[in-house]
Amino acid sequence: MLFALRPKAVPVAAPAPVAGPLAQAAQRDDFRPDPKALAALDRAEADYRDAAKVLEAEYDRLRPQLDPALAKRWDETLSRAHTQLGEARVVAGDDVNARMQVLDGYAGYLRSLRNVVRQSEEANP
Repeated sequence: MLFALRPKAVPVAAPAPVAGPLAQAAQRDDFRPDPKALAALDRAEADYRDAAKVLEAEYDRLRPQLDPALAKRWDETLSRAHTQLGEARVVAGDDVNARMQVLDGYAGYLRSLRNVVRQSEEANP
């Protein structure tokens, strides 16, 4: 009697990840964020932009009655913050963590705007 046995299949292990910045960059390039997460971030940014427009309009209404030196200082501060937000948004791209940091930046910008409006109202009773 003759028996023929097939060899047992040997599982093939996945190749070990290559360490190094180039390999890590390649892995990041392969990652695609969840479209729902990106859509939620887009909506949150739009809400922040809308809130900023309201506060900016209120500041524009109050600005003519302010001391010119104070108004100039606030204008420069708000302009710089607004520019930095725009640059950060461009750099963030579709990186969810970076986009969350941009939202944190918007929150800080809105707090600054709120403080400027409040101080403007107090300076012009």
